[in-house]
Amino acid sequence: MSDATGENEIYLSDANGGPARKLTSGIAANLLQLRWAPDGKHLAAFDRNGRLLRIDAVNGAVELLTTHETVGSYDSLSAQIEFSPDGKSIAYSALDEDWSMGSWVIDVAAKEVYRLTDAGNWSMSPTFSPDGRYVAVAALGSISPQWNSVSRRQTFTRPFKVRVLTLDPAAPSPFAPESDQEKSILPAPDAAKPAEEEKKPAPMVDLAGARGRIIEAPIPADDYTGVHWLDGRLLLAKSSDEQTELLTFDLKEKELKPLLGEVQQYAVSADRKRLLIRRNNALFTLDLAGPPEPKPVVLSGTVNVDPVAEWRQIFTEAWRVTRDFFYDPGMHGVNWDAVRKKYEARLPMVGDRSDLTQLLKDMVSELDCGHAYVTPVGATPPSGPPRAYLGADFVADGQGVKIARILTGSDVLIERRSPLASPGDAVQVGEYLVAINGRPVRPNDVPEILLEGLAGRTVALRLNAKPGLDGSREIRVVPLDSEILLRYTDLINQKREYVRKNAGDNFGYLHVPDMVDEGMRMFVTQQFPTNRQDAVVVDFRANSGGNISSLIVENFLFRSRVYFHVRSGRPWRREDWSFVGHLAALCNEYNFSDGELVLDSWQRNKLGPVIGMRTGGGEVGSGGGYGLVDGGSIYVPNYAAYADNRWIIEGVGAVPDITVAQDPAAAIQGKDPQLDRAIAYLKEKLAREPVLAPRLPPFPIKN
Repeated sequence: MSDATGENEIYLSDANGGPARKLTSGIAANLLQLRWAPDGKHLAAFDRNGRLLRIDAVNGAVELLTTHETVGSYDSLSAQIEFSPDGKSIAYSALDEDWSMGSWVIDVAAKEVYRLTDAGNWSMSPTFSPDGRYVAVAALGSISPQWNSVSRRQTFTRPFKVRVLTLDPAAPSPFAPESDQEKSILPAPDAAKPAEEEKKPAPMVDLAGARGRIIEAPIPADDYTGVHWLDGRLLLAKSSDEQTELLTFDLKEKELKPLLGEVQQYAVSADRKRLLIRRNNALFTLDLAGPPEPKPVVLSGTVNVDPVAEWRQIFTEAWRVTRDFFYDPGMHGVNWDAVRKKYEARLPMVGDRSDLTQLLKDMVSELDCGHAYVTPVGATPPSGPPRAYLGADFVADGQGVKIARILTGSDVLIERRSPLASPGDAVQVGEYLVAINGRPVRPNDVPEILLEGLAGRTVALRLNAKPGLDGSREIRVVPLDSEILLRYTDLINQKREYVRKNAGDNFGYLHVPDMVDEGMRMFVTQQFPTNRQDAVVVDFRANSGGNISSLIVENFLFRSRVYFHVRSGRPWRREDWSFVGHLAALCNEYNFSDGELVLDSWQRNKLGPVIGMRTGGGEVGSGGGYGLVDGGSIYVPNYAAYADNRWIIEGVGAVPDITVAQDPAAAIQGKDPQLDRAIAYLKEKLAREPVLAPRLPPFPIKN
């Protein structure tokens, strides 16, 4: 695929090199996948608009086979496309209506589409057997609930099984047991085929009834993400933590074996005999018939890049991708062709990549929409050795450097604790730091500078109750490479104490910083200490967004009404994860994206007032970004939130029920006007509506 014409088109060239011939004209596709038919006469393509296309490899004619309307974004991937061995069918997986992955097979001539698994049954990576009689697929098949003591919910691990569908109604199970006298129904790998077998008619294929002929492979359930039918074996991909492990299952011996681990990406050759693998950002090939010894692909030579030509290509692609994926086909009323001419005229003034980045930013800003970003190739790391930190505040008193405060952090997230807080060291506030690794600390020294380059390494500190080395003692610590999370946790501890001091022990406080991993981590660590309180302030201020707002809000929706009595001890609730008290939420102008949607959802569910300032107003998402040729990216706003027949949040923000500005003068004095207003509201609410647990009723008399 090339955009040499300014639009994406498919080109053909000899595998051994030579000039490329433009095959298509006006295909108007942003292709995700491109696959050859076995006879080499056609190609199949899946694009980012959900279209499955077949392209004539001779004249470039494009045929639309089917369209899937569930397309998440320009970075949503179709898991796999595969032609049947006779080229008459295509198996593929794509997003289903409920946003799970589904698998289908299409009769190319009739353009009839058949599901391979039930709707809602997550499945992916359909693959044909070499003889075309079967399709294997990874599908949801092991539902084994496991109790999670942290979330108090059921979770599911290793949910996928390998399923095989018989396309030929007469085909036996490929896993059927055989006696010593019976021959396997599967040919031996690479076995020479008799001439009469070659002349056998093609198997009868009944796609419509295949779903009723599902066989479960005798393979343990796991986190499978890929299945590929080789000659006599299945190749399975099992993924976790951005790494993939490859395994093989011998269809005759019914044996699962590991093949290769730590794989970033892989592809199976058309003859199903080799793999192309990316490991540690290097390419390798692997002969599947031999030992699992990857051979490196040597990529050497010099590539000459014309920066001016590359900048023009990047500009054109960024403009085109924005045209094709911006959520509003009308481009907010902006004449996008005129915008191209306006900024294209400035290309001759671009002197380096930073100029181009700014030009692209200016161009997408014409749409006046949030989540429109342009990222450069990569940030230049700061020069000099990295700082190291002790998780403490120091003060210079003219005689030396004294410890003013030690950040104790979190009892749950123990890594967020000052290295000086180790119990055995007994470091005290007020002690002087008099030496680091034998180097005296002078009264005007900054400890972080003296610790440069020592993060993660054992460091000797000398401490003293008075300035100077005389009478000092030595401790050994491992400095941190960053204090950001530690100081954030310390700030939350201060806010929680602020609420306790100004409201009472029956008031709780929790802060949710974002709607990704850190937000969920902080929510869970604060949830259970606060959900039994009579009143809770839920602080969403400066929440930068993500995608878990619904998971946060659902914890507040259920209100326990039933208690259980035991002979001794206090009553308990089955829904001990839920909140019993009155609620108020805080927001400010630094909330963005899903950090705003959570407030909209909070208000729609009438959980309590939202207090603070109108939020940032960016709710048209742009996904994971679209990669450009030099490693930079452009983020195009391509999915917008709406409710009640209107667009929400974008451009207007989430509007608080009670507006309170954060007065800088008050903040300098240690006050928090927004938090104070939430406390005042909850005090008034509690006075009117006390939170009372159900009284224990009289015990029944049954004599």
